[in-house]
Amino acid sequence: MRRQLRFRHIEGLQAILSSGTATGAAAMMNVTQPAVTQLIKEAEDIVGYTLFDRRGGRLSPTNEARLLYEEIHRCYTGIEHINAFCDKLRAEKGHSLVLAAVPSLALSILPKALASYHRQDRGTYFKVMPRHSNDALEQVGSQKGDIGFGTREVRVPGITCSLISSFPLLAVLPAGHELAAKEQVALEDFQGERFIRMSPSEGLNDVFTEMLDERGIELTPVGESPMATVGCALVESGIGITAVDHCAAYLFLDRDVVIRPIAPRITSTYYAYWLTRNIRERVIDRFLGHLRTEAAQYEQHLQEWLRKDGRRLPCAISRPGDA
Repeated sequence: MRRQLRFRHIEGLQAILSSGTATGAAAMMNVTQPAVTQLIKEAEDIVGYTLFDRRGGRLSPTNEARLLYEEIHRCYTGIEHINAFCDKLRAEKGHSLVLAAVPSLALSILPKALASYHRQDRGTYFKVMPRHSNDALEQVGSQKGDIGFGTREVRVPGITCSLISSFPLLAVLPAGHELAAKEQVALEDFQGERFIRMSPSEGLNDVFTEMLDERGIELTPVGESPMATVGCALVESGIGITAVDHCAAYLFLDRDVVIRPIAPRITSTYYAYWLTRNIRERVIDRFLGHLRTEAAQYEQHLQEWLRKDGRRLPCAISRPGDA
């Protein structure tokens, strides 16, 4: 039977990849340097290839070691979460709720929902991990997250997908842009505009681009960002225009940009993902109830704001939860 790596080997690899030297790894593991050297030799014998090049007293990872580090990092992320939760349990008894959410949701609706939920259940320990849709789904599927949030509707066996929020895609323009004078921006208005592309990983870019292609409309791309909020910040700096979901746009209502509906309507959505027949389904349902309430308030406020006559009046309406 072929020998396999033990956790001690993985611990040694992690220490060397983090410190860069056998001496540093030995200090991290509280062992001697020869013990670390022996661990690495054993690991290389087991996997059958070189993991480190020895250069001037330092250990330089090979390509294979770098690829292996990605898997080791996932392993240690899980262990760090377990240790953090153990510390929490030692401090006070309670539950944990691990949430993986796309950044714009994590920066807007999610904190309000967490605050609302926490007022009723202060014993819950939250961990929020910003992730893109596919990564959020993967966190749930691998049981590293209790609930994932993304912009894609998915049909995966064993995972429940439920709609949280739906709203038209919005155009974000620099202050003073000629399109700001319009109550809504038609797709034809994007012709030739300097455009900051949305993240291809979230799916909205595909729908938007497809509708432009059908009409023969050509953009002038100047860049892209995996985060819609960064795209809005680039617009604010005057680089170009963009189109984003409602959560990202909401965060910029009181910033130096102009936000307009797009015609025809392109819907942006948020979904929640969790394991079907989850033993924590009651906790999940209760939290999602708070999230949907906050989402409805955000949608209502944004609709009211967009109904204004083209003037930016963010101070005329208080944000949800403000008093």
